[in-house]
Amino acid sequence: MKPESMFLAAPKRWKIWRRDVLMKDMTIRRNRVDWPILVAITVAAFFGLTSLPGRSISASNPRPAEITTQNVAPRRDFTVVAEMLEKFIAREMAEKDLPAVSIALVDDQQIVWANGFGFADPTAKTPATAETVYRVGSVSKLFTDIAVMQLVEQGKLDINAPVTRYLPTFHPKNNFDKPITLRQLMSHRSGLVREPPVGNYFDPTGPTLAKTIASLNDTKLVYAPETHVKYSNAGVATVGYVLEKTQGEPFAKYLKRSVLDPMGLDHSSFEPTPEITKSLAKAYMWTIDGRTFPAPTFELGISPAGSMYTTVKDMGRFMSVLFAGGRGSKGQLLTQSTLDEMWKPQYAKPGAKTGFGIGFGISEMDGHRKIGHGGAIYGFAIKRFARRQTRCRRSDHKGRRKCRDGPHRRSCAESHARRARRQVDSRARENIAGSARPGKAARWPLYEWSKGL
Repeated sequence: MKPESMFLAAPKRWKIWRRDVLMKDMTIRRNRVDWPILVAITVAAFFGLTSLPGRSISASNPRPAEITTQNVAPRRDFTVVAEMLEKFIAREMAEKDLPAVSIALVDDQQIVWANGFGFADPTAKTPATAETVYRVGSVSKLFTDIAVMQLVEQGKLDINAPVTRYLPTFHPKNNFDKPITLRQLMSHRSGLVREPPVGNYFDPTGPTLAKTIASLNDTKLVYAPETHVKYSNAGVATVGYVLEKTQGEPFAKYLKRSVLDPMGLDHSSFEPTPEITKSLAKAYMWTIDGRTFPAPTFELGISPAGSMYTTVKDMGRFMSVLFAGGRGSKGQLLTQSTLDEMWKPQYAKPGAKTGFGIGFGISEMDGHRKIGHGGAIYGFAIKRFARRQTRCRRSDHKGRRKCRDGPHRRSCAESHARRARRQVDSRARENIAGSARPGKAARWPLYEWSKGL
């Protein structure tokens, strides 16, 4: 049975938080994984127009035919699913004043629907498409961790060795007996502070990764390593710096060469190149009292933890790599056994089914394992996860399953879409209640994804 998966961004509301509050903790078939349908929604900005794409397109903007080539019409057996999701997206955009949403639906190795809604640039009336570029925040961590696991498979890194083996000058104050390891950092079990003093989420100066990591020597561990989950952007930034130092290449260029390009993610990058920024959606933010302003665009010093740019089509290709057991368009990137290790809760009690794996968050949905990660960065938010598909019980009079083709397949797909929509709807109402208009208090903390999935 093929897998079902979800890649999803729920709308966020932003507040202006006091810096000291947020920073208070600074001192086989083909060896294919059994998971199939991926829904990817990327929310680009949180204030502005509620118009849908294809309307009021000026002559200077892409012609409808060109837009069509950037999107993917729904495959016949997913038409009803796409219609359901379009209605849901339209409602969410209207309620939350979202300028742009892009979505891709992937069935195993095929993108079966991809579309954009609203405007990537509300001023120029540039429609959002499936090839609109978005910043994806902490989803970046998955790619940093995959790069490390590639080197582990090659015998070039040991994730259980002290990080000082690779970064001799890395010395945050550690009053505990355990040294910090790469495994701990990638599973948020190192006890390291959330943000570094330099290069943190609020630092607009764009320091180098080296200066960002060096500033951690002025911090001390919050917990003993391996004893508590302590979500840490600083931790994954350190992981990225290990890649930079050991491979002798700037982090962004190494990730592009070793991970993004081999996966076929041609419109993805950890740096804002001209090719990337020309398709980047315009993002906006607002304060609790209703003032609006363009979202900041500065690069984070913690780049490996949150500075990736990508499209929903590229994210669909990424999911297909996972579905194929680590095989990308240019060959095998990771083995299935490595992915299995990344999808296993780390430092967990025997029998535990939830927690952080290596990079991926592990949880349950409808009694099945769910893997994923969310992300947010100024003006953008995204959520992605994968869930094993429930086996179809529909059969003919001879007991043969009839879900592979025809109306029964569509019925099963519709059922899964309704279940996913209910989950998104309930999370949105739970976390964003009372925040549909500027000026109302938001209930989502700035780092919602610190709670996991």
